[in-house]
Amino acid sequence: MLTMERLQTIKFNSTELVDLLTEENFNYRRAGDWMDEHTIFAFQMVGIYMVLIFALKHWMRYREPFNLKMPLAVSYLNGPLIAWNAFIASLSLASVLAMSWEYWTTLFERGPNDTLCFTQEEYFGGKYIGKAVFVLIFARLPELIDTIFIVLRKQPLIFLHWYHHTVTLTVAWYTYSSRFSGSVHLVLVNALIHTVMYSYYFLTAVGIKPHPLVAQSITIGQITQFIYAMYGLVYITVFHYGLGEPCNIVTGPFVIHWIMVTSYTYLFVDFYLNKYQGVKAARKVEKEVLAQKKVE
Repeated sequence: MLTMERLQTIKFNSTELVDLLTEENFNYRRAGDWMDEHTIFAFQMVGIYMVLIFALKHWMRYREPFNLKMPLAVSYLNGPLIAWNAFIASLSLASVLAMSWEYWTTLFERGPNDTLCFTQEEYFGGKYIGKAVFVLIFARLPELIDTIFIVLRKQPLIFLHWYHHTVTLTVAWYTYSSRFSGSVHLVLVNALIHTVMYSYYFLTAVGIKPHPLVAQSITIGQITQFIYAMYGLVYITVFHYGLGEPCNIVTGPFVIHWIMVTSYTYLFVDFYLNKYQGVKAARKVEKEVLAQKKVE
């Protein structure tokens, strides 16, 4: 039974976590138990995160932003930002490589539709893919650090940013033990996008400015992954819940995935249209054209 005392008590079993990550044969059932035991912890961290980022934003109101364009020796925030982006990009790439062989062989052997419902053992219990999926889901917690850099640099803290971070963390940890095999498709695609996205952030942190199309392409990739996820959700809804076809799935977590993916699709499409296709985007292009004419 969930009590106020339990909500106020922070419990984190680091010993069990280390054992899970270091044992030779990854035990995904044991990992599911760990996630279930730490679901409240995830919500507690989200609560602390929300208070912290908005308190920090308030504190920064009348202060100068940390300037990451300054030399490394002067801007002491730049070093951690570079290291952080390099770490997440490397972790994402390593996870993609660890997942790839078992993911693709299972996909070709069982077929795309079968992997939405019946590959829990292969995807969650695989020698490499199982541990990689668990690591990526756990990593949603430290990824909250992204927001700290945004606030300290006084960049716009949009709703999409903190909503995406908090919902992904809580949903991923809460639904992990249900072992929805279709979610592994999204985990892999998301890791690919994170590899590119954090590599982009790394380059900008070290002073290299990629072409604007790179950032736009990353947003398109994010939208594409949610459309890809929609296919799996629609397939299961129609064939399992509509036509009664068998599928190893738990209804509660499945509905939560529907809500999460639908909200992400709407928010990311809205973000893309406003930034690259809307009035703001047109004004930005107009300013760039006027600036170019002045130079000429």
